[in-house]
Amino acid sequence: MKKLLISIILLLALLFTLSGCDAADPLRDDLYTLGDIYIWDGAAWVPVTAGGIAPTIFDAKGDLLTATGNDAPVILSVGADTFVLTANSAVANGIEWAAGAGGEWTADVNGIHYSLGSVGVNTNSSATELLSLWSNDGIANSPVLFVGDMSASVDSIGIRVNMSGAKTDYTDGIYITNASTTATAGSEKFGVRIRNTGNWLGVGSVNYGLYIEEPTGGTSNVGIWNDGTTILNDIITFNEQLVLAGDGKGWIELRPELDFDIIKKRGVPDSYERGVFAGFELPIYAADFQELIFEICVPDRWDGASIVHVHLDVYVIGAQDDGDAFRMQIDYEHYNGGVDVVPATSTPIEVETETGASAAFQSYHIHFDIPAGDMLGDDILAFRVRRIDVEDGVEIDGNLVFNHAGVIFLCDKLGNVEAE
Repeated sequence: MKKLLISIILLLALLFTLSGCDAADPLRDDLYTLGDIYIWDGAAWVPVTAGGIAPTIFDAKGDLLTATGNDAPVILSVGADTFVLTANSAVANGIEWAAGAGGEWTADVNGIHYSLGSVGVNTNSSATELLSLWSNDGIANSPVLFVGDMSASVDSIGIRVNMSGAKTDYTDGIYITNASTTATAGSEKFGVRIRNTGNWLGVGSVNYGLYIEEPTGGTSNVGIWNDGTTILNDIITFNEQLVLAGDGKGWIELRPELDFDIIKKRGVPDSYERGVFAGFELPIYAADFQELIFEICVPDRWDGASIVHVHLDVYVIGAQDDGDAFRMQIDYEHYNGGVDVVPATSTPIEVETETGASAAFQSYHIHFDIPAGDMLGDDILAFRVRRIDVEDGVEIDGNLVFNHAGVIFLCDKLGNVEAE
């Protein structure tokens, strides 16, 4: 009887316990899934996930589960934007969020943007520049772009630019704009500065500061083009002849040779002096030797295509009236020394000049244009000067005095390949 009472009491206690279970009671099989594992989180029994981590341990987006030691988990909250996870033994859990030590790549209006302190890189296919490099570190001689090659290869190229495609406008392989400003007196700004300090000791080796291959394929091919007014402002050395084009060509005036010994021997034409200016009287040609003959070696610098200008400076001895005139003629020819047969003929050019009403000793500048024809650089060019009868005006009173002759060539080269 005693055992029966004890059994009844235990059964009633069990029924009372079961009737009092709530959602947190693990003994109710209608609230829990058979086979799941549950842990007590301090307030309720929660299921353990397949990975072994209870979901309720996390409180916010970006929480990371870390540990301060063995069996000592702790949550690391998400860091600030663009921060990176960094090891740090000084903090309790050994890691922390911190700013990146080496710059960052981001996407913005500049395409892909990399910034490290005072320097950066932008890439943007829709902008003016596909790639831009910038620096504002303020350090003297700090390069924005540094290209180095320490290899021992036979050929080494620091920067190579290859522009291709059917471009309809300008195509610049490298375009440099120097728009910097400075308040430093005497400071220098270079569009391009090349320093060649290599120690090349190979036999026959050549150190080039700037090497430009001859361009081809264009209507006009230019190796170097300068839009400014100053081409060179310092001493510079070139190992080859420089070729000029367009407005870069320059005029050079040379004085032709006149054999004074022959004139003195013949006694014709008569010499004439006016102050410090000496010359020769030129009457209208009517007898032998009333003429002057000049010779000049055509410079190799001449472009070989432009007109050769001959000019004479003369003056009248007496006063002239309105309508008076004089007429001058040159006869020219050339030959290639060592190649051609010296010609016996020449080609005349005549120019008539009106004096107008003028005082005695009035000077005049007379031009003659000799076409290039088949003339070459280093040819011998000769011309004879005579005074002839006027055709349209009234002949001047008295003789004409020759004072100076010059020959002008348009040159497209600096320096001569051979000595003139």
